[in-house]
Amino acid sequence: MLTKEMGLTAKIQPLPTPIIKEDDLYIIFSKKTISPEFVERFSTVLRAFKKTDSYRVIYEKYFGLPYR
Repeated sequence: MLTKEMGLTAKIQPLPTPIIKEDDLYIIFSKKTISPEFVERFSTVLRAFKKTDSYRVIYEKYFGLPYR
């Protein structure tokens, strides 16, 4: 839309494939407000969740790729 409004559609073209990595997302916790025990427990539960079919369905829905 912006390229059209600016008259740049002949000069700017989208890349055929993204060059930005879009996986391996990270959650960051503040050391000031979250205990190391909570972070460890969160990581343990998240690791277990990533082994479930529910996670696979969510992953494939948003990334459009089979979960590895």
